[in-house]
Amino acid sequence: MRRRLRRAQDSADVNMTPMLDIVFILLIFFIVTATFLQENGVEMIQPQSDEQPENPTNAPSILVTVDANNFVFINNRMVDVARVTAGIQRQMVDNRAAGRSAVVIRSHVDAHHGIVTRVFDAANASGAVGVVVREPEDF
Repeated sequence: MRRRLRRAQDSADVNMTPMLDIVFILLIFFIVTATFLQENGVEMIQPQSDEQPENPTNAPSILVTVDANNFVFINNRMVDVARVTAGIQRQMVDNRAAGRSAVVIRSHVDAHHGIVTRVFDAANASGAVGVVVREPEDF
């Protein structure tokens, strides 16, 4: 009887060990050379003016509040978002402090950003001395 000769099968396996070594070396290299920075923000320094501005503390500030339901209040009186500029100007006239009052905007955490931005732009357009956005303390 004849024996059948089996041919040796050619194996086409690729040795992955060198590639894995290179991958781990590159991984270690990038981990070691990477910088992990935690940036807190940009510090803004306002330029000092030679002129002494009028003291805005003589005039009362105007409080604009945006609550969680996106309702806008000027000194605890509800107004429409489109009427914020007119409402602030009316408050300045009522206080006899036109052009000297500052506006403080206090918004709830759940208030829409677009509403707060519209209120901020309207307050800037009203002719107030300054506009400040404060974080809400307690609503």
